[in-house]
Amino acid sequence: MILAVCSFVGHGQNQSQKADFLIVESPQSLVIYNKYEQKINSVEQREFAPFEPLRVIEDQTYLSDNFTPCMKIQKSGQTYYLIKNEADRLKNLDRIGYHRIFNNRPVMEDSIEVLVNRTLFIAKRPTFRSTAESQKYFLKKGDKLQRIFRRNNFFYVEKLGRDSDYGWSYLAGSKQNEFWKILRQAKDKSDQITSRVIEKVEREIESFNRLSQQLFAHFNQKSQQQIATAKWQMEISDKKIICYLENEQYRGELSETTAKLIDNLKTALLGTSYGVYYEKGIIEIRSK
Repeated sequence: MILAVCSFVGHGQNQSQKADFLIVESPQSLVIYNKYEQKINSVEQREFAPFEPLRVIEDQTYLSDNFTPCMKIQKSGQTYYLIKNEADRLKNLDRIGYHRIFNNRPVMEDSIEVLVNRTLFIAKRPTFRSTAESQKYFLKKGDKLQRIFRRNNFFYVEKLGRDSDYGWSYLAGSKQNEFWKILRQAKDKSDQITSRVIEKVEREIESFNRLSQQLFAHFNQKSQQQIATAKWQMEISDKKIICYLENEQYRGELSETTAKLIDNLKTALLGTSYGVYYEKGIIEIRSK
């Protein structure tokens, strides 16, 4: 049993890397400045998801004015400053709900898949109890989790997919390959496309395609024609997303709507480390 636990502790873990993480229930209530020390706007503020782990770079520091106390953090590779008050506490502390810093935690950068229904769970507290505070719920077979950091056999994870969420999951080493399995070992993710970015791009593409389908259906009904709908397709790789029109003949005709789609994508990706690039009818989303 001891050997099994020791083996599990070392498996799938980047043992050379540890970090401090801040968890906040309602980060939208924080006072946040960007790397240029300017207050972020409401769109950027919404990019801070509830319970999303924020890597703490400096817990106690100051802005460049050497007067304003703050906490320096990183999110999606970007630097931000969480403004504090004169008592060295985060501003709006009474409105951010649950918050805690987990110090010197081993960084986990792999992903797992749930193999059996209702054997694993996600909770907002590292506990087995089902309480209002823990907000515990069970996972289903096929659910995928990104492991971020660990505390004993509790792992802080991101639930991947359209219903993305953050919380604690208990992953006993003795149940590996029975209740869960590792999908991808830790590797350099400095410029990898994240699940949250993929979801944002998918939403914009799907929204455009739905509107396009409605417009073409209306036009075809009125004109008694059967003109093919203009539809965007996506190709996703580890480091970029490629978007292109399924019908190439529309590229020139839809230049204005393409420009609007690009603007929508840029707005959706505000606050991330990804940019939107366009050339010869191809939209590419990749690390800036």
